[in-house]
Amino acid sequence: MKSIVASIIPVFTWVALVSAQTTIEPIPSGYYDLAEGKTGTQLANALHGIIDDHISIRYNQTDEAFLITERDPSITNNTILIYSRSSEPFTTSTGIYNREHLWPRSRGISDSGPDNSDLFNLRPSFVSTNSDRGNLIFDESNVNDSGYRPPGSFSLAPEVSRDSDSWEPPDSVKGAIARSMFYMAIRYDGSDGATTDLVLTNDSQLSGSELGALNTLLAWHRQFPVTDAERLRNQEIFNQFQHNRNPFIDFPDFADMVFNPEAPDVFGGVAIIGFSGWRSSSWYLNYNADFWPWIYHDEHGWQYVAANSTESEIFLWDLGLNEWTFLNENTYRWIYIFGNDPGWIFTFEDNNPQSRFFQRFDDGSIFSVPPGLTP
Repeated sequence: MKSIVASIIPVFTWVALVSAQTTIEPIPSGYYDLAEGKTGTQLANALHGIIDDHISIRYNQTDEAFLITERDPSITNNTILIYSRSSEPFTTSTGIYNREHLWPRSRGISDSGPDNSDLFNLRPSFVSTNSDRGNLIFDESNVNDSGYRPPGSFSLAPEVSRDSDSWEPPDSVKGAIARSMFYMAIRYDGSDGATTDLVLTNDSQLSGSELGALNTLLAWHRQFPVTDAERLRNQEIFNQFQHNRNPFIDFPDFADMVFNPEAPDVFGGVAIIGFSGWRSSSWYLNYNADFWPWIYHDEHGWQYVAANSTESEIFLWDLGLNEWTFLNENTYRWIYIFGNDPGWIFTFEDNNPQSRFFQRFDDGSIFSVPPGLTP
């Protein structure tokens, strides 16, 4: 990849102009075209090419940016602190608050490159809470660790726990933090001036610019899906500050496609076909809940696989219905379509590789697979 130095714009060109946005806009047409049909390393490289060379604001401008990206919608000029989840009149001039680097400076972030002020990595925090975290990795706290401190141990961040080598944030921000870490690992590969190659890993012994724990971050990403507030923040950073986006907010599937591309197929076999978002399912391939314990439904959101599921009958806890449901090969031969007209569609029994017809679940309409998309 080419070596670039992100451009910098002075504070007076934007501080007076920005304002909070309230409506989620569609992803700009063509923004992710370079990612079409890719997975693994190829997808990672394509996403890097899409989001690099962003407009880098100065580090001392980020206080003003927080008033937009971290605002408390109910209290003017207040921000929500990342670990404390409290609403505070944020300013670093008091010495009470500072800027938390989710990917710590001491793990590969310089003080002069674009990574130092990247708004996808910076969040407001109490100084003391920032210090409590230090440069610990993100992970589930080990209650048997000699350094374990349970929730309630930190008066300014009562939902946080930690052990001797990791920091567990509140549930409400686990998914957002995971997606920020995915972004940083893709955005910074050392090709920018004054940056290093940031790497997510599961190794317990970290070196250089590594951070973890990758498997935990992937689990949090699945368990705590993207919220509307996160989408608005992504949009504000894109429109008003950096002019780049977090791909893992726009397309959550990218996380496993980049960081876990060899995982077994979900629910007996799922293929993400091209960038368009088609998903096909066959109940006759390998089923493994350990790697992919979830599915997404357009009405009910995330559903989780029960431990007693089998290849022929999969039991799910439906977060929307708040009850158990099940899928099997007789009732759910389906594909889920994302995009402008999302919803479930079902295959006909007599389909073959040359003839794939589907029926929409919502209105009963029948259609064939669009050209170039062959499940």
